[in-house]
Amino acid sequence: MGLTTAVAKLTLATNKRQTPRIERSPHVPEALYISLLCGALMGGEPEQVHQFDYPEGRASIRVDCENSNRVVEFGLDKRSSLDSLQQALFAAEIAGKEAVVVLIDTDGVMGRFEWRIARAANIAGVPIRIIAADLVEDLRPGG
Repeated sequence: MGLTTAVAKLTLATNKRQTPRIERSPHVPEALYISLLCGALMGGEPEQVHQFDYPEGRASIRVDCENSNRVVEFGLDKRSSLDSLQQALFAAEIAGKEAVVVLIDTDGVMGRFEWRIARAANIAGVPIRIIAADLVEDLRPGG
């Protein structure tokens, strides 16, 4: 899926805010989105650990979500998610699976961080999915 398809429903942010930000519930941690979406959306298991060797020793990584074919890195539409693509690509190499990035859109706007991550993912040939936070929050018990 190309960048245009992935973000067709999002409004592009501009310096002069023309689209009001959507008000969301108080801060929802990324881990909750992972727990709600990993099995339901990806058919996977959250927080899988993989060991790897490097020239000076051995270390491990924790994959947000993994199924039989893919490793999935989740991120919120914030600066802290700029490393999502690197994490997904490295995990894919270690696990021998396809990398996927899933961004949770918390404000209904295609902002600078989503744009940077989506562009880089498209350049690298990594599938990216952008999901509205309010759709996910409806999956919570009592939602």
